[in-house]
Amino acid sequence: MPNTDLAPHQRRFTGLSATDRQTERRTLLLDAGFDVLGTAGWKSLTVRSVLEAARLNPRYFYESFADLDALLVAVFDEVAAEFGAALFSAIEAGHTDQAALVRGAVEAFIDVMVADPRKGRVMFIEPMASAAIGTHGLDVAPMFVAIVRSQ
Repeated sequence: MPNTDLAPHQRRFTGLSATDRQTERRTLLLDAGFDVLGTAGWKSLTVRSVLEAARLNPRYFYESFADLDALLVAVFDEVAAEFGAALFSAIEAGHTDQAALVRGAVEAFIDVMVADPRKGRVMFIEPMASAAIGTHGLDVAPMFVAIVRSQ
């Protein structure tokens, strides 16, 4: 008997090219990884938990990610990019006063976290629990410092 739980995703892929199907599956895995990491945390993040949330089978995980650490880094990078975009928007707001610029940058960071607290957890809490994203986060942090310093 076929697994009907997968049917909605299988229908979603109908008519897509192989590349588009792979991109869509990777997006589903990233979304599922973000949700598990942002709600239950690193200790609950397993390949199985991600696959269950994405409603995909294991071969699709390994089609997109070498291992769980690669998924962790990809999720972190997506969240970091959103924080970076918010920071750039605050800078581009054209504040002439240094204090207003700093206030705008801090508010932009806070707005991202308030809009979706999972993002704050992924960016600031989970790197302390996971060596993979902790080390990667240390590599990314200087970028944010450089952006702020340049202003």
